[in-house]
Amino acid sequence: MKNIFASIIYFIVSIAFFLHLLYDSREYLRIDPTLYFLSASIPLILLSYVHIYIVSMDEKEKLFKTIISCLIGIGCITLFYEIVKPNYTYVEAQEIVEREYKVEVIENFLTTSIQIETGKEVYSIKAIQDSKKISLVFNPYTKEITILK
Repeated sequence: MKNIFASIIYFIVSIAFFLHLLYDSREYLRIDPTLYFLSASIPLILLSYVHIYIVSMDEKEKLFKTIISCLIGIGCITLFYEIVKPNYTYVEAQEIVEREYKVEVIENFLTTSIQIETGKEVYSIKAIQDSKKISLVFNPYTKEITILK
């Protein structure tokens, strides 16, 4: 009975981990590193099914080794995700652009683009300044803002 309880707990933790990444990466428009971590979480959830199978085999030693290694994997991926995710969300970028350039940000369907120099994705922001539409690029890692012509 303890083995099945441990399996259910692990399954809940792995789903919670996936939902955290899914929700948090949405705030960053799922740009480069956040998208990679979403795909990395799926094998960890599948491992929960594997260790439920091990529970049915009733081998406690294998079960706990599997659970511990999977929880360490979840912890490492979560820590690494927090380190590499962008410093600013899309909403924060819009607020910074409005505050620094005194413009009104308008809705934009193309919200990200790839910066040629670094190869990383950046936020594309459209705004109105003095009744003219302007395009800006916001680097979510460095807070660098570039006005495009």
